[in-house]
Amino acid sequence: MEAINHAAIFTSSLPQKLLADRKTDRASGIWEHIKQAVSQAAHRNKIGPETPAVRGSVAAAETLTSLALTEIPAKKWTIFIGPSGPKIRPGPDLNGNLTVSGTPTLASELLPDIDIWFDPGGVTPISSLFRQWFGQSAYPIVAMQHTMSLHSLLSDYFLPIISSATYPWDSLVCSTQCSAKAVSKLIENTRETCRRWAQNPSGFAGRIDVIPLPIDTDYFSPGDKDASRSLLGLDRKAFIILYMGSLAATKADLAPFLIAFKHLFAESRTSKPMWVIAGPSDPRYLAHLKQEIRQMELVESIVFRDYVTVSEKLHLYRAADVFFSPSDTIQESFGLAPVEAMSCGLPQVVSDWNGYRETVIDGTTGFRIRTLWSACDSELRTSGFCLGSDHDHIALGQSVAIDLGQWARAMRELLGSSDLRNEMSFSSRRSAVTRFSGRVIADRHCSLWSELISMYKSAQPAVVPDRRTLHTAHYSECFSHYASKLLDGSDRVRANPNVGWPDRYLQDASAFVNQHSDLIDLEICKQIFNKSAGFGCEIADLYPSHPTFFEQSRYLRHVLWLIKQGLLEVLPE
Repeated sequence: MEAINHAAIFTSSLPQKLLADRKTDRASGIWEHIKQAVSQAAHRNKIGPETPAVRGSVAAAETLTSLALTEIPAKKWTIFIGPSGPKIRPGPDLNGNLTVSGTPTLASELLPDIDIWFDPGGVTPISSLFRQWFGQSAYPIVAMQHTMSLHSLLSDYFLPIISSATYPWDSLVCSTQCSAKAVSKLIENTRETCRRWAQNPSGFAGRIDVIPLPIDTDYFSPGDKDASRSLLGLDRKAFIILYMGSLAATKADLAPFLIAFKHLFAESRTSKPMWVIAGPSDPRYLAHLKQEIRQMELVESIVFRDYVTVSEKLHLYRAADVFFSPSDTIQESFGLAPVEAMSCGLPQVVSDWNGYRETVIDGTTGFRIRTLWSACDSELRTSGFCLGSDHDHIALGQSVAIDLGQWARAMRELLGSSDLRNEMSFSSRRSAVTRFSGRVIADRHCSLWSELISMYKSAQPAVVPDRRTLHTAHYSECFSHYASKLLDGSDRVRANPNVGWPDRYLQDASAFVNQHSDLIDLEICKQIFNKSAGFGCEIADLYPSHPTFFEQSRYLRHVLWLIKQGLLEVLPE
């Protein structure tokens, strides 16, 4: 792929390596963090042994950000940090080809010349709205989709998508075909609902593509089983079943499998099964599960590892004989843990559910266990707004039945045949490397980005986004009558001759205002103050030469802030 001239990434979470071990001034050191992370990623050393084993869509977004920066060729990168991300100081890194910004102002200056915008988290409609308001052209947007089942997403996510301007070169990228089908249904559901009260919304003009999430197949690799068990203090002779992931009723209910596991334990005449459950837990669900384990007298056969680092996670994969995950939640859109286990050569026994259906090859890399569900959600249509999304997801998860008999048969088959485990181990490793490695996934993103950019650049005439949307505020239009007077470029101002430049006070005042966004630039303030000294000048004379609409607005805000602080005064007409 030919190098992209300028690519932008929107994210609310920087990769862990960019911020690891830097608990002091994160703003001043962010460029070194990024350079170090990119360098480490290039040398396949992305994960430290004590890095917390972060799960879910946050980990996926961070991995995709690192992958884009290191594997996709671009002459210039811009990372825009959303308001919920870490507070940073905007500016370029030392090499000049990577800029990180936390400010809408900097975004407005950079957006006009980008070729493509990548949203690896895909959790907000900000990407398309920023393009509509700040973009000088309708560049392509690629947004990854993760959890899609929150009750508020129809109004907070999909409604902005269908009511914003979208184009054939935009793409909502899903990690599985199941997820893609769900997104398509959600868009149509939202559009159908809008028809009843908003006439005929435009819908989503872009496309829905499928690209799996990547994993580091160099790090997650097979290793010495006995050595890993010794390191973790696990029985070297046991048949170890590993569950790795969040332990919560909203993720997967393990309790129904306790009876089947007890029978499996009682039947075994050679290697005794041991169940290792690893990952962060919901205290309420953990207490419930442990109570059931005590009542079934399985305490000695089930081991909990509540908190594991990435290094411990790797050794758990290597130490186990089988990976097991009975996901029963509609929040699951891909499932990283089964693919990590696959990459370590560990056979997978998983529920035949959404993403697992497309990652685990039944009978080859492991077994998929049949799931049953029904249209039994009528009473849950609005309960999420009153009781929260967790309530809905627990209720829905408890209505998903997983075939316990088939699970027991799969476990017996794997327990009884080392040859089968070895065959599945070999197939698993080969499947992970050829389907989910960073290089493979990066190539697929490169191809998609190249195709979208080509479509966008060949569009004639060039498309300029419509500024007016349902989701952009028009404050001055709607509230201008609140003020006694409205200033414009023709009004004259001058620096207050009775007040000197209060450096310390302004630093404190601007720091307070800039807590969440860099709204006030003291350099601009000083320029305005000095230029308007003496007899004063028109506000328009304070603008840069040939100012854009955004620059005029920005300088007007700085003029008003200086008036607010008593440093400028408005001259009579």
